[in-house]
Amino acid sequence: MTKRAYVLRIAPSGIDKVPDALAADQIIIGWSHSEGLLDESLTWEQFRQIIRDTYYSDEATLRKAGAAAGHMWRFVREMKPGDLVVVPYSTDFYVAELAGSGVYLQDHEDDDTAYRRPVKWLNDKKPIARKLARSALLSRMKFMGPARTPLTWSMRLTSVLS
Repeated sequence: MTKRAYVLRIAPSGIDKVPDALAADQIIIGWSHSEGLLDESLTWEQFRQIIRDTYYSDEATLRKAGAAAGHMWRFVREMKPGDLVVVPYSTDFYVAELAGSGVYLQDHEDDDTAYRRPVKWLNDKKPIARKLARSALLSRMKFMGPARTPLTWSMRLTSVLS
């Protein structure tokens, strides 16, 4: 099995949740009012429609709903146990290994942190300075969305881990 790595910003609704994620040994993404996205029988179109109906019903196009659904789809469907997740944080970043499937915690819906995945934080949960990362990884961490497409393993994430 090929190990993949993703970049994930943990700031649902624009609020920093990295400390919460570290404490809970989880990664977190927003769009919490879009219940039902863990249903594996949903097609892409149905998945996107749930997000559109919940967050973007006034939009004339599917652009915003499609972008949001793409982030959620990667989080829920594409990330697999054993994959790595790079979490940018200020001038540093954290790295975690996915340890299980997605969960929906309804009691966290109001703070937009209901969708989560269990992880094992690497490097003893210590941040890694961005200056230690290779340029290809640095450029991937500059994007502004929550979940970025897979990094190539050749970026040698392990070279910056203790």
